[in-house]
Amino acid sequence: EPIAAIMPSLDERLTAAEERQDDESASPTRRVTEELLKARELLRGKVVVLIGGKCRHKSKRLIERELELKELRWISSDPHESIAPFEPEIARPDVGAVLLMIRWASHSYEGVKDFCLAHDKPYVRVPAGYNPNQLAHQVLIQQGERLARDTARGAA
Repeated sequence: EPIAAIMPSLDERLTAAEERQDDESASPTRRVTEELLKARELLRGKVVVLIGGKCRHKSKRLIERELELKELRWISSDPHESIAPFEPEIARPDVGAVLLMIRWASHSYEGVKDFCLAHDKPYVRVPAGYNPNQLAHQVLIQQGERLARDTARGAA
């Protein structure tokens, strides 16, 4: 795909532009959706691993705040690099979910799903951007039932 060839360059430019902005406080999500509220309940206080693109600190803080995460561990990636370094991050006992940004992932990144299965972590493929509402939507449709069961088990 022609667009795939320019994605890394575009991502770097957007990251650089974001870093230049005044980031005293990340702007809030435009609207709090029902899905965002549900995903927040399921992910509150958890560590989430996000794989793909370049970490944008302002966006990272916004995701952490909107989903009330303990931490978002955003692992920057480049196309066609080894996925082996992702496994220790996924395997961490405090990780509650793994999100793969497929827009920035090469075919080899499908192995991330295998890591998630091996370490019993909810795996979410994110086809679009990383707006908290978009992430919440994907988390709910792909892993909402499992996260709800895990949350209920933890509360019991």
